Amino acid sequence: MIKKLGYVVLGTSDLDTMVQHYTASVSLTISDRDSDVIWLSVGAGAPCLGIERGGSGLLRTGLQLAIGIDEAEDRLTSFGVETTRRGASAPGLSDALTVTGPAGNLLELYENGDESDSTPAEGLPPRKLGHVATFVDSLDSVFSFYGDGLGLRWADTVEFAGTTFFTFMRCGPDHHTMNFMENPQESGLHHFAFEARDIEHLKHVCDQFARTGVTLDWGVGRHGPGHNIFTYHRDPDGNLVEVFTDLDVMLDEESGAYDPRPWHEDSPQRPKVWQFSPEVGNTWGPGPADPEFLKTPAWIGEAIAAAQASS
Repeated sequence: MIKKLGYVVLGTSDLDTMVQHYTASVSLTISDRDSDVIWLSVGAGAPCLGIERGGSGLLRTGLQLAIGIDEAEDRLTSFGVETTRRGASAPGLSDALTVTGPAGNLLELYENGDESDSTPAEGLPPRKLGHVATFVDSLDSVFSFYGDGLGLRWADTVEFAGTTFFTFMRCGPDHHTMNFMENPQESGLHHFAFEARDIEHLKHVCDQFARTGVTLDWGVGRHGPGHNIFTYHRDPDGNLVEVFTDLDVMLDEESGAYDPRPWHEDSPQRPKVWQFSPEVGNTWGPGPADPEFLKTPAWIGEAIAAAQASS
């Protein structure tokens, strides 16, 4: 039912500083603005990031529908999901269905809009908005709402000591569109991500960060699930932003396997349950310098500490 991730909207008390970061350091382009919200794009087509005055963190996520908005409304209503029809907040859209996902994450589902130019922009802008990761109280609600309700497909899961706490879901060939961490102690945004065209482009992005005074909090490295080469930094409000490349894709849905890559652990590489370890976070090593960086549930740290004490 979902075609692609369209946009994320972040709240801020300092609109100018946030916009300066995303234009100067991430190389996005201002595409629309008023006194309370500024929209940015990768240079062509629809905006992918809104910066809105007031609030903080992730305010809402826009998802483009693969079906008509009336059909989507009927499906969600039959599934027991409450929807509200209203004018969409993003430029170029007529109306949207507003729904509230698990843990209160606000979603805007829209039928169509300005299509992004498929030709990579010249210079440093990212190729596209890649994915968004949020905290939830229960992964069971995620599979029910996003899987059964919105039609996202399971991509991979990470577990520790037999308990699942992180999952990846997708709506197209890309390994993940939305990620979810089960952690009742946290809420809202874990991170969101822009895709670089290739490793050479990612290098230039990092050089641009250096020129504008942005330092990396983690990376460059390669994740296990999705196998993307990653970097993470904080924007001026402290939101965690990933820029990545080399993400797994599944172009042949009938095969049920991701397109083969030399660095895959399995052949074929199918969606699976990964056992939480430093190598899952970064196959190149090491993990983030700050042990609290990933904001994993408290019980994982307690289990690790208990195992170390007994060894």
